[in-house]
Amino acid sequence: MRVTFPDAGVLRPRFRLTPWDLVVVPLVIVAILLLTVAFQGASQPFDETTPDLIVSLNPANLPYYGLRTVFRMFLAVLLSVLFTFTVATWQPSRGALRSLSFQRWISSSHCRSWGS
Repeated sequence: MRVTFPDAGVLRPRFRLTPWDLVVVPLVIVAILLLTVAFQGASQPFDETTPDLIVSLNPANLPYYGLRTVFRMFLAVLLSVLFTFTVATWQPSRGALRSLSFQRWISSSHCRSWGS
């Protein structure tokens, strides 16, 4: 009996599409398309000629406004997390936030008068 390594079963491709792949792949494509539409609307400059400055309560426009709002929220969360991890790695090594200390600001005299 001849034994080879690797055997023929190892060399056969094992990738098979499952029903979940048929659900997830279109959802990912739709999410990418929605992000593209939201980014195009959010990246336009605001001036007098921008047509998006006029807010319409037409029900056909409300999903687009909601999409742009959700896009801005995710962008804000992403920037917040990026700032948090940047400062969290930078501060302990250099004492970077000593100048931004809120404890010193709260204990100052003008902040004490806010409560009274």
